[in-house]
Amino acid sequence: MTLPNFIIIGAQKAGTTWLAHMLRQHPDIFMPPQEVHFFNFKKNFSRGLNWYEQHFKGAKPGQIVGEKTPNYLWIANEEEHRKAGRRRHQANIHESIAQTLPDVKLIVVVRNPVKRALSAINHYYRHGEMSPLWRIDDVLFGRKRHIAERYGVFDMGRYHHQIQAYYQRFDPSQIMVIVFEEEITQDPERCLQKVCQFVGVAPSFQFSRMQTRTNAFVSRRVGTALLTHVQPTKPLLTWAALHKPGIINRLDYLPLMGSRIQKQVPSAHVISQLYDYYTEENQKMFNMLGHSITEWIPS
Repeated sequence: MTLPNFIIIGAQKAGTTWLAHMLRQHPDIFMPPQEVHFFNFKKNFSRGLNWYEQHFKGAKPGQIVGEKTPNYLWIANEEEHRKAGRRRHQANIHESIAQTLPDVKLIVVVRNPVKRALSAINHYYRHGEMSPLWRIDDVLFGRKRHIAERYGVFDMGRYHHQIQAYYQRFDPSQIMVIVFEEEITQDPERCLQKVCQFVGVAPSFQFSRMQTRTNAFVSRRVGTALLTHVQPTKPLLTWAALHKPGIINRLDYLPLMGSRIQKQVPSAHVISQLYDYYTEENQKMFNMLGHSITEWIPS
């Protein structure tokens, strides 16, 4: 059975797409083109290992196999998911991964949690998972905060809490933590060499297009985004966004879909609240890493 040797488990909006895009260039690595979401969605997990394995059937003999699903870093139990209204999410993802793939290597990419949260919300806006008519201040600390909590906007930036859960189930040698600002941004070549050594492929491979931006913000028509809130179009448009983005792009160009969605920036007060929210968690993360990350500390 062909199953992953390594998984990029997160964090969402922290550079995992760039990392996966780079690793797919390596001739000794196979990664499916899409996120698999096997361990974090109940529906997919219930399909069993045979369904999971189908995503890796393109691997050639001798290749190291990996996958990237950044939501795997989002650890929550059944009660936490229930309270937040997350009906489709699998609880205790780290437990499922440890039981299924006890020897797998895990890669975690972390980024300033404040910037990660803001990037996540704007991602949800342009994909229609949050209404673009909702002000970002309201989504973060106002009357729509429950929406942000449902999507894990706050929890996904609690890196120490999430990583510690994985350390309890995996040997530390199986986990690599990459700091976006210090490694991917400042020295992507060295970062990729370290990852190659970690997963067990030749670090001498020459990667190309290391400065290519992935998942850059693309404005979306308000009408297209709002359609994903309307039944019965929601399932169809959600499927199209994942599997046939060209359909969404063509639909988005129709003038009747209204004005473009602009990236939202919260007020200075809300940004300050976000930094306060993550202060204690960030300090625990700094202690884990053995040093502070300047870019995570407000000036």
